[in-house]
Amino acid sequence: MLGGHRSVVPIGLQRRGQSPFFSRAYGGYTDEQMAFAEDCRALIPGSRICDPMSGQAFALGCLAWRGLHVFLADLNPALLALATLRDPRLFDRRKHLRTSLLSTVARAVRGAKHASMGNIVSGWLDDSLQEQLRNLGALTGARSKRSSALSLLENDRCRFACGISVLAARKLCSFGTTDNLTWLRPGGLVREISIASALEEGLTAWEAFVETMSQDLPRARLDGSIDLVGGDVLNLDGGGYRYDCVITSPPYANRLDYTRMWGPETSVAEAFLGCDLGNLQKLQIGSNIVRGQQHALERLPRPIEAALRNIADDSAPYSRTYYEPFFRNYALQLQSALRRMGTLVRPGGLLLVFVRDTVRRDFVVPTGDLVRAVVAQDKTFRLFKKAEISVRSHIGLRQQRYRSALHGIAQREHFLAFRKRA
Repeated sequence: MLGGHRSVVPIGLQRRGQSPFFSRAYGGYTDEQMAFAEDCRALIPGSRICDPMSGQAFALGCLAWRGLHVFLADLNPALLALATLRDPRLFDRRKHLRTSLLSTVARAVRGAKHASMGNIVSGWLDDSLQEQLRNLGALTGARSKRSSALSLLENDRCRFACGISVLAARKLCSFGTTDNLTWLRPGGLVREISIASALEEGLTAWEAFVETMSQDLPRARLDGSIDLVGGDVLNLDGGGYRYDCVITSPPYANRLDYTRMWGPETSVAEAFLGCDLGNLQKLQIGSNIVRGQQHALERLPRPIEAALRNIADDSAPYSRTYYEPFFRNYALQLQSALRRMGTLVRPGGLLLVFVRDTVRRDFVVPTGDLVRAVVAQDKTFRLFKKAEISVRSHIGLRQQRYRSALHGIAQREHFLAFRKRA
């Protein structure tokens, strides 16, 4: 068992340890999923875990405090910067990190134009706040000529400053809410005239978080780690490692725009890193951008092809022109990602996948069958443990504005564990 405990991430700690990090619908692993992962990992030795589509890595961040070595990749550098704030190695450096960051922030805002409180902006960030974030990024090394936003996060000083800035995003950004609390709308009143107070508040909240982790997590250890190994799962090299366990929960095929869900955080990272993150929506698995997409001629497993034919032949509006291309694009991208992830697992190691089937009107898109079929094509893997649950409390089930409107009674979730032949 991991660290000798049945519960990998105790429920009480999840609720306490999550603050000041932001929850999002469909984000992170559930208690049931992590218990399933622990049962599987008890069968193999090793401490290297990789999540190639990690998001902010809440649950796996807790595992780093158990002495495990966690490696993360994600398309969105904002979420990776947030995830690295969970690294237990930062605990001993917290006083130095505070002093260094606040000194750099003071330099970043000095001479910069400050926002006017009460001004209305149309986007996420006022121009003056963007300038201050750009200054902070430049002072921490985020203005090199490297090839990607992720490569800029290889600088520890830059990564920490970016993480704290992202942590403060909802204090810095202007937005309005909707009837669905998953979404925020850019634009509105300026909330802060300077990044200084928001970042100091975020820094204080982060310090409280690491103190809580060090005291309350059973047998907390500081020899664990969180490292970044890449951005796009389809081009991931694994940092030169093969992992004892590759674990992932791919985006669900439900047309959620994950980039928009993290709009404030992404906009802050974009200003800090001085890069354009506008293509994330198109690149993400499950992108709802289908116009102009060229699908590979590659065949998909039979159950998926059958579901796609049913959707295309349905008489409902946009079935053939939008929904069939959307689900096909999702299935093809997920198929490629699964093949890439399989190469990251060491002989004798595990590949764990948590995924949901989704429904288009009367047709089920059996994503669980897709995962099983694709992994089975690699003869070195065998399915040795699985579970299925029905999820009846999910986003879209009931919107506040329409109390009687139900959007899908349940979704079927699959817990799948594959072991690679030694």
